[in-house]
Amino acid sequence: MIHYINPDEHLSLDRIEQILRQNATLQLSPEAEGRIVRCRQYLDDKISRADRPIYGVTTGFGSLCNVSIDTDRLQQLQTNLVMSHACGLGEPVSREIVRLMLLLKAQSLSYGNSGSQLATVRRLVDFFNLGITPVVFRQGSLGASGDLAPLANLCLPILGLGEVWWHGERRPAAEVLAENGLEPLTLMSKEGLALLNGTQFMSAHAVYALIHARRLGQLADKIGAMSLDAFDGRIEATLSTPCAPIPVSSPRHAPSAPTLLTASSWHSPRCMSRIRTPSAACPRSTAPSRTLSPMSATSSRRRSTAPPTIPRYSPTST
Repeated sequence: MIHYINPDEHLSLDRIEQILRQNATLQLSPEAEGRIVRCRQYLDDKISRADRPIYGVTTGFGSLCNVSIDTDRLQQLQTNLVMSHACGLGEPVSREIVRLMLLLKAQSLSYGNSGSQLATVRRLVDFFNLGITPVVFRQGSLGASGDLAPLANLCLPILGLGEVWWHGERRPAAEVLAENGLEPLTLMSKEGLALLNGTQFMSAHAVYALIHARRLGQLADKIGAMSLDAFDGRIEATLSTPCAPIPVSSPRHAPSAPTLLTASSWHSPRCMSRIRTPSAACPRSTAPSRTLSPMSATSSRRRSTAPPTIPRYSPTST
């Protein structure tokens, strides 16, 4: 399966899950490549014609915003920015999360608004397709201007620096790039900012959690439906009624049993025997009228057997 990164296509949770489960190959669409190239050309023209400093492009960062950078040092400025922020700490992030970061970062840069060169975006795609997973650490994100430290560690191997996971081993990025015939790239003006500014670290965690939470919810529905049937339970609670008009905000909150049981089992005598005839007052009323099938008559009689009568306590007068 090939997934074309298209800036005009919404990257939904379903699509991301499909990409990960089918181990899809990423490829930039012609529209994405065109936007990236046009934006880079615009920025280069803007720099060549600029008559005043451009923050982060021809100046330093933060308190060094008033320091102008010579044209021949603009590339080194961006490299230094990535290197200085690659200071994550703690345990490495799982490789599934890092692969999500690569996908989301490539999607973000494909819109053609960041000034990245095409080779840089293609290198992120190459990492995803080849299984070269940068080592990113759990701690270090400020969450202010973006996930600066995690994204710096994510993009450091583009320069041939840092470490990557390769065939289950943690190895220097330069060695793995050489084994795959990839040359380290040189960042152009503004590219360090484009790579570090973003929320792909926290977004990848959120997407990962949502995908797995949805899967757990679906499994819980199936387990609940099977358990309800196995224990010969009542199914009125799963039916939609006007007695409790709670708005359903999404299909995820819809009643589970009618959608999970097959049509044949749902309309079987055993299932239908567990639906009580509603009264006129309320469809959920536990009216006594009920039709039992031969399959459930025995179990129903067993459940409806009245407990032994206990004499009611009455205090004696003194």
